[in-house]
Amino acid sequence: GGKMPLFCVHGGAGHVFHYHDLARLLGAERPFYGIQPKMHPQTHEAMHQDVAEMAADYIQEIKMVQPTGPYLLSGFCFGGIVVYEMAQQLTQAGDEVGLLLFIDPSTPENKPNLMPPPTPEQLEARLSRHKENLQQLGLVGRLQYILNSGKNRAVAYWHLFYRALLRDWRKIRGKAFKYYLDWQHRVPARFADFYFMHVVAGPATRRYYPQKYPGEAVLFFSTLENGGDESLGWSDLPEDGLKMHAVESTHLGILKRPYIDQVAAELKNYLEPFA
Repeated sequence: GGKMPLFCVHGGAGHVFHYHDLARLLGAERPFYGIQPKMHPQTHEAMHQDVAEMAADYIQEIKMVQPTGPYLLSGFCFGGIVVYEMAQQLTQAGDEVGLLLFIDPSTPENKPNLMPPPTPEQLEARLSRHKENLQQLGLVGRLQYILNSGKNRAVAYWHLFYRALLRDWRKIRGKAFKYYLDWQHRVPARFADFYFMHVVAGPATRRYYPQKYPGEAVLFFSTLENGGDESLGWSDLPEDGLKMHAVESTHLGILKRPYIDQVAAELKNYLEPFA
């Protein structure tokens, strides 16, 4: 087609097959490029282990197709983190990013401390507020207030514990596979998805520290497996705002019909200015 191309980065499994329906629904006039990771021809191991390295390499690839911006970038799952870094590097180099699109992206694990710690005055104000609330209640009400406060704190701690436990389990699986590679020196084809997800994408996500992006982003999120934060942790990173669209699907289902039909229809509105 003759329109500006859309570049879509692979997800956590390292392939782009799941973009098939989206590419078809956007129409033949919209060139669609899926970006896959570079692998060593003999061992089938990934040539890049860090998000910044992948982003720099993929920028070289897309510039072979489109030498100048504006660039239309999209990423699903882990690909969302990579396209975010691509947009950062392109912008820093003076290139224009026309669209930064997330499709149910991975959550950035190492966000900068965008909220300063509370000052002594703010802490004192919080204590005063709790004191005033307690003074307005009777004995039973005070007990209920304290119990509810403790319950909310316990729930927050449980979520932190669960995330830490899940993160540790992923690390163990990744290390186990690394030991296998040290022994076999080759990634079996049947384990390619597992390898990229747990040995490359997972650790790369944990090592990546995203910074504020001087632009806008669009995010489609699945509602059936959402942990409560609809922005998946991205809301405070794009300085010009994050436009969010809910899709009633699972994480993997969002790229399948009929759910991807909604994504494609709304995405066309964002692509329309880029003929």
